Amino acid sequence: MLNFEPDTGAGATGSAYQPVARSPADGPEHRPGAGRQAQAVSSRRGELGRGALVGTLALLLAAAASWYGFLESGDGHPALKLGGAMALAGSGVALPALARPSNRPSPADHAHSVLVEVHPMLLGLAWASMSAALIHFAVIQQHLADYWVYGWFFVVVATGQLAWALLAVLRPTRPLLLEGAVGNALVAVAWVVTRAYGSLVGPEATSRAAVGFGDVASTLLEVAIVVGCVAGLAWPQVLTSGSSRRGEVVSMVLALGLTLLTVLGLYSAVGGAPFVSHVG
Repeated sequence: MLNFEPDTGAGATGSAYQPVARSPADGPEHRPGAGRQAQAVSSRRGELGRGALVGTLALLLAAAASWYGFLESGDGHPALKLGGAMALAGSGVALPALARPSNRPSPADHAHSVLVEVHPMLLGLAWASMSAALIHFAVIQQHLADYWVYGWFFVVVATGQLAWALLAVLRPTRPLLLEGAVGNALVAVAWVVTRAYGSLVGPEATSRAAVGFGDVASTLLEVAIVVGCVAGLAWPQVLTSGSSRRGEVVSMVLALGLTLLTVLGLYSAVGGAPFVSHVG
């Protein structure tokens, strides 16, 4: 660009101005650090967009799992029950895979998946929490029909487990691991109390709840989350380290195993034979 500046040298006239050529690099967009700032802003926008997408899909998945619970009132449609369980379980495994950690540098080519960027143990904990959440969403309707406190207990538990599963991938931190350990331990203890004595409140305060496949599966998942969170607190490198080739294989095996367990747990939640309904 051209800039007219006065010539104050010898022989210059009062009205003489000489054009001075300036490089485009002199503009504000080419100042040192401007490129890094623009890249940081773009990365931040990408994280917000990814978080919004994952959050929206999580709400849809929670609604679908809650609707699935209404199939428990029907005696027929075993294919619909099994097919719905498979769709929900597959979606539950896929949803955390859409996210990626936001508290570490992005790869230059943006080609890495969550299987590479997240440690297998942390990813397994996220999937386990998602599986437990889906099973609990599926039994909300049953427990609301029994007593509103029972139903809302599962609303809170399922929502918390779903949110924890996503945060474990999006922004893993030590406080999050501590919350996962304490929260799931309390839910597991509540299961033991309801099966050994009763719900302590409501119409089933002193009536022991039936034991079914789904509630056993969800409780085992919660115990696994507690153990994994404690291990993560002891070895915090799992929060920031990625995965090796062997770790990717471990993650895939975990995904397949948890998908199968979730399918059976959900099928149990709607009374799929030979399972026991009214799980929790």
